Amino acid sequence: MGDEGAGLTLFGILLTALVSYLILRNLLELAVDLMALPPVRRRLLQRARTKSRTSVPPERSRLLPSWPAPHPVMVGGSNRNRLACAPVAILIPAWREAAVIGDMLEVLLRAIADEPCHVFVGWYPNDPATARAARRADPQAGRVTLVRLPHDGPTSKADCLNHLYRRACEDPRRFAFVVLHDAEDIVAPGEISLLRRALIDGAAMAQVPVLPDVGWRFSPIAHHYADEFADMHSRTLPVRALLTGSVPSAGVGTAITVEALRGLAVTRGGRPFDPDSLTEDYELSLALARTGAKGVFVSHAARASTNEKPARAWTRGWAPVICVRECFPAQLAAAVRQKARWMIGIALQTPRRHGLFGTPVQRIFLLHDRMMIANALIDALCAGLCLAVLIGILFKITPSAVHAGDGFAMPWLGWMAAINGLFLLHRLLVRIWLGARRYGWRFALGVPWRQFAGVAINAAAAVRALRIYRRHRRSRAPLVWDKTEHRLPLVAAE
Repeated sequence: MGDEGAGLTLFGILLTALVSYLILRNLLELAVDLMALPPVRRRLLQRARTKSRTSVPPERSRLLPSWPAPHPVMVGGSNRNRLACAPVAILIPAWREAAVIGDMLEVLLRAIADEPCHVFVGWYPNDPATARAARRADPQAGRVTLVRLPHDGPTSKADCLNHLYRRACEDPRRFAFVVLHDAEDIVAPGEISLLRRALIDGAAMAQVPVLPDVGWRFSPIAHHYADEFADMHSRTLPVRALLTGSVPSAGVGTAITVEALRGLAVTRGGRPFDPDSLTEDYELSLALARTGAKGVFVSHAARASTNEKPARAWTRGWAPVICVRECFPAQLAAAVRQKARWMIGIALQTPRRHGLFGTPVQRIFLLHDRMMIANALIDALCAGLCLAVLIGILFKITPSAVHAGDGFAMPWLGWMAAINGLFLLHRLLVRIWLGARRYGWRFALGVPWRQFAGVAINAAAAVRALRIYRRHRRSRAPLVWDKTEHRLPLVAAE
């Protein structure tokens, strides 16, 4: 009886620690919710703008609780004038994208018809089909340059981006900034102008929202991305940018000044993008933040397109914004592979290079990023416990351990679990509201069911990420481009 009581006591302590961690995590999310409210966000924006205009000594810039001092290359009228009129380089790394790259480039060229932009597409010698498809979109080679890498693929996305960056620097046109995109993106008209205004205002990097295209088919695997991105890009990233003066790059819809990239390239042997990272976009944004460069998240309402059909069943009520739209995997295996790649790069690779830095608020957000694998496994554990409790209630099963003695008598545990239940309900309501703003109420009502799909996918991805990274650390073999098969959103064909 003594051993059983000690075991129950240990179980109770571990359960209390788990519930306490969940409460702390939910309190952070609640704080972000409050700061995302329009009146609070406007005040934060006004405060950040006031701070950015204030001259701050470099040695104190990282100690401020708001935006750091503007990136030094952005101070001065000449640089701003150059940003206002100089051409823009759009970098698109591609590996086995023949099925989508042609249509994507046609949509892109229409969207940037009035902008001084030039597109650079990177392709590998052992993937000529991608080059042929890209060449058909711009047969005169007037606005698209195909950059042939010197080696076969796949390598890493960062390796391809580094070659594109060097080719853009060699171009006689003096580009003011570059914009990152993938071969499956649908670029909205007005994106370049929006990003340009953000950089003119003093940012070194700017990010527009990314919204998954939900199409018309019911797909809990593909649609759970829409729930996550609507939450992240409508609530978390805007608040994070205002509080820390930096924003994680999504890898698409990201603009970076050439001066900022050149500054990183000087310290990295001419390669601003880390070729060893699976999330080179996230790593780049952290590297810029460590230099004191300012990153902003920009969102603006878009004009209704005459080609778009907002009355589609799943998207009725969608609130259009200038954003990048793309399709995400609808198959379980593909979704797990993609998220495992994100987890390896964000939670396992980047901490070894950058650690924690910046203000206390920035450190909290970085720590939250690096807990994504642990959070995925904890969420799966909690879902399993909730399912076990539900089964016990339905079938009137009471574990004998509950009656085993005083070793499990922790009355506060029930209250803590109830508090977490309220937090869970709050999170679901917030996701439903944000999903309704972006995709309509009919789509948003499926958030609770898709939440379970997201928990299962994230847990499987966490296990895969740990397994791959452990094998990588043992064998020292490089991590290569884990290809995700792409398709274009339906809006591209309308």
